[in-house]
Amino acid sequence: MAKQCLREKNMLSDHIYSRKEKIPILIPIWKYVDQVKENLTEKKSILLQFIYENSTFNSTFFNNEERIELSVLMKESLVEGNISVIFEGLDEVPIHVDRSDLVKEINTLLERGIDYDVMHDKLTYSVYEQKEIHNTRDPTIGNRFIITSRIEGNYFEDINFFIPRLTIEDMSNDALKLFCSSYMKCINEISVKTRRVGKESNIAQLYDEITQNKDIFHLAINPQLASGIAAVYNQYEG
Repeated sequence: MAKQCLREKNMLSDHIYSRKEKIPILIPIWKYVDQVKENLTEKKSILLQFIYENSTFNSTFFNNEERIELSVLMKESLVEGNISVIFEGLDEVPIHVDRSDLVKEINTLLERGIDYDVMHDKLTYSVYEQKEIHNTRDPTIGNRFIITSRIEGNYFEDINFFIPRLTIEDMSNDALKLFCSSYMKCINEISVKTRRVGKESNIAQLYDEITQNKDIFHLAINPQLASGIAAVYNQYEG
């Protein structure tokens, strides 16, 4: 997904039978839970509906007309199987909230196909239900859903057994060094393209700064924290 955003070759779009690139979407899953809690008096919207109706999360970057256009595009792409969704932070759903309904929603999204209801102009789940994840035999066919969570708490226990479980390991020293140099190289390239005023950063500078601080270095072996540290460092340097 990251490679696709950078318009590089990736497993989601360079297959011989792929007609379109999959559209990447990041959704903090707790936002869906919050919406359900806020609209208790209204008819509950299913998770599928939430994806295409909240594609911008009311970002001021989009005007109302653009939000409508994007929602229509999401709807069409979901039916065609051209969406890649990351549901971020299953562990961030408040502990007092009953997760059972949410897990059922996620399983339904994984197990069923998607149909278009012409009469009501909305998407619905196919009546046909599978035990396995829908369209798993070919990584280039159908929508793709990724669910993230911390390891603690076993939040994936009730999610479809067939979904692959992957653990992101801490980075080795060499991997961290490669990440830092790649990040700084990218920052320099962006600075040149945007004609940003300032001197070019030393490629090894970020890694050197991290390794000089024992506490920061300990945090940076986590890939997600390393990204945050790099972003803060770049803002400070800028």
